[in-house]
Amino acid sequence: MILLYNGEIIHKNTFKRNPNSYLNFDNPMKKALITGVTGQDGSYLSEFLLEQGYEVHGMVRRCSSQNFSRIEHIKDKIALHQADLLDQSSLEALVR
Repeated sequence: MILLYNGEIIHKNTFKRNPNSYLNFDNPMKKALITGVTGQDGSYLSEFLLEQGYEVHGMVRRCSSQNFSRIEHIKDKIALHQADLLDQSSLEALVR
């Protein structure tokens, strides 16, 4: 999972140790893009950011079988986008 904040990559191990040292949660209008949002870490992170007032966008892979069981309870609160980390054009379209 990769967490981007203001153009910086924050590694998940660093984020778990002390999230407030990297993120400022004072502005409720901030947006977050979470890759791997349907995974365990991504689903917990999306819940946390929603509680902090973030607009959460989740990236899911284009595949034939998608498993949304971990985010079923918040699926209506986040925007899901199909993209692939290996496809630069899909990432560019997502960030625009």
